[in-house]
Amino acid sequence: MVAAALLLAAQSRPVAASAMPGAPNCPILPNDDVWHSNIQQMPLHPMSDTWIANMGGPARLLHPDFGAYPYGYQLQLVDNTTPSTRVTFGYADESDD
Repeated sequence: MVAAALLLAAQSRPVAASAMPGAPNCPILPNDDVWHSNIQQMPLHPMSDTWIANMGGPARLLHPDFGAYPYGYQLQLVDNTTPSTRVTFGYADESDD
């Protein structure tokens, strides 16, 4: 499903990059990045209805964990003067470390 979404998104036009709060001169992604593609007018994949049904139907919302609580990952902007901090994960298999 992700590969299909990326393939479809790559065919549409990008929109402007958004700046991070607290870092106005640092865009999150370049203007031509696939994540800035508007896919609203793209055709649905032939398997779309099956995938949605297998996820629990349209009432179950898919979320990529971007943004804030309750679904998102918290993001704090710091500069190179901020000391490093060791992070402990409750579930090691869920860490990218």
